[in-house]
Amino acid sequence: MHWSDRLTRVRVRFSKEVAPYIRERIWHESQQISDAADGGLLLELTVSHLFDLKKWLLSWGCQARVLEPAELAEQMAEEARAMARLYA
Repeated sequence: MHWSDRLTRVRVRFSKEVAPYIRERIWHESQQISDAADGGLLLELTVSHLFDLKKWLLSWGCQARVLEPAELAEQMAEEARAMARLYA
């Protein structure tokens, strides 16, 4: 596990296609979910590390978009670019 003393607020936008799966369980004790007008949702949480969260978010593919923090959004973008190169 990758833990730290620093807490990070994370905001992720999920598409309407996967929103029911996100709504159906508690993913983190700090989570807050708000509905989007198009049927998607916004998941907000506060975590002490990003490593495991990044791996989980990658499992949702293009159905999840990190809005905050910028550091995590850039990590996700770099991973997507690396995957695209791998499959090019």
